[in-house]
Amino acid sequence: MVHVNSWLSTRFLPSNLPIVTTIHHSIHDPRLLPYKGAPRALYHRYWIQHLERANLRRADAIVAVSADAAMQAERVFGPGKIRVIYNGFDACGISLQPRTAPNKPFRLIYVGTWMTRKGVDLFSEILQQLGTGFELLCVGGMPDRQERVSLPDNIKLLGRINDRNHLISLMQQSDALLFPSRSEGLSLSLIEAQACGLPVIASDCSSIPEVVSDGETGALCPVDGATAFAEAARGLANNRLQWQSMRAAAHSRAVTQFSLDRQVSEYADIYLSLIGSKE
Repeated sequence: MVHVNSWLSTRFLPSNLPIVTTIHHSIHDPRLLPYKGAPRALYHRYWIQHLERANLRRADAIVAVSADAAMQAERVFGPGKIRVIYNGFDACGISLQPRTAPNKPFRLIYVGTWMTRKGVDLFSEILQQLGTGFELLCVGGMPDRQERVSLPDNIKLLGRINDRNHLISLMQQSDALLFPSRSEGLSLSLIEAQACGLPVIASDCSSIPEVVSDGETGALCPVDGATAFAEAARGLANNRLQWQSMRAAAHSRAVTQFSLDRQVSEYADIYLSLIGSKE
């Protein structure tokens, strides 16, 4: 049996073994078009879509990492038997640290690449609206020099952090994850942040509502709604009981619904059924 990414050309697939294909992100989602640029849009439309269509036809089992990714694939390639298996995460070393109150200033954190699709262009407006009682730590990709100069003082750029324990500690010491992304296949940053006890303030789009429960583990805001993001952050900072409740609920949701053991078990079921059918 062979397990592959849905982008892999069928020329590399064996003809005598069962094939499992996983769809990690639907790059054919029309919501992504404004953020691609012409070269990438053409590449996806006329090359990747062709590869993916052939790959899915060849597959004996198709898995998507989220219901939204499955829906987008069926919209482009037609109805199919796509099984949703959420990515799991390694919970080793991650726990809910006891905290009685948020930081002053209230500490937001973002973990991810610095690209428009991720909504990083909204950070300046959000943090300007929030003012000096809030700060945002950005971990991961870095903006170019011209963009860095225009960022408000309450945005701190930490760059890439390769030490996992350091990153976990940083999230545990923060108060909420700010995540205005416009499209996600399934974000491990959302899952790991919740496991660390971070309420999530995120966009209400694509697969994000599958990870974040609005009003329970965080707040879902309209896409591009900078004011809504600022209001959600301000609401958390001013309501200690809600903040504490969301911390506990976020941790519980992450470790129960997105465990690595669950993901392994669900894939094992597929593998065993395919191997058995070929015997």
